[in-house]
Amino acid sequence: MKNLILLDRDGVINEHRSDYVRKFEDFQWIKGSKDAMKQMIQAGLALGIVSNQAGVGKGLIDKRVLKLIENKILSEVSPSDSEKIKFFYCFHLTENSCQCRKPKPGNLIKAMHAYQLTSEETIFIGDNITDFFAAKAAGVDFYLVRTGLGAQFECQLSNRTTVLDNLEDFTKNYFGEINVC
Repeated sequence: MKNLILLDRDGVINEHRSDYVRKFEDFQWIKGSKDAMKQMIQAGLALGIVSNQAGVGKGLIDKRVLKLIENKILSEVSPSDSEKIKFFYCFHLTENSCQCRKPKPGNLIKAMHAYQLTSEETIFIGDNITDFFAAKAAGVDFYLVRTGLGAQFECQLSNRTTVLDNLEDFTKNYFGEINVC
């Protein structure tokens, strides 16, 4: 049984923007993602949001904006179980060669440690080939969603992982039809 679902943020939970989600108003839920996350929480799963946020490292995004977005996610998905969702960011630029920036597995491993769970108990859902490589390096199962950038990586990854339309499609396959109160 999987107990931890790790999610990339931009392109999986919210609409991907090529110019970054720079301000609170830029955050727009992908249809069905909020209800999918609610269903995961109601099923007793822990959620980790694992996201490269180079915009912070470039000075384009203020960390206070990230906190506002976190608070929005928590209040709309899990207001009474906010400890069930944790956020793991990498603010480094690609050229920093850190271990936390996907495709490196550092933040996935950090998330598993934070929840005291193993790679066998974890799934990572993303929309990018870097998400796939991070999952493989961390030894966790990976699902690609077509939202965000996912459709452009489908041909490269379809024979190596499960490809789904969106996060809601994941929960339908994992739990059956969504029934969120």
